[in-house]
Amino acid sequence: GRFAAVINAGTDLANSRAAVHLAETRPWLWALAGFHPHEAKLWNDESLTGLEKLLDHPRVLGVGEIGLD
Repeated sequence: GRFAAVINAGTDLANSRAAVHLAETRPWLWALAGFHPHEAKLWNDESLTGLEKLLDHPRVLGVGEIGLD
């Protein structure tokens, strides 16, 4: 059979949390936690801690939207 999946990339902490929450609702949806360079003004210690926690979530495949992808 066919397999289809969608990966939703977060662009800041709130957006990454939303991507993970949405991925929890659909078996074919996965998330990337990340912080796009355009959102650098929002970066702080909470952002780092929050993203590190999200990376342990089973619906998160990795880090995305960090300016390298």
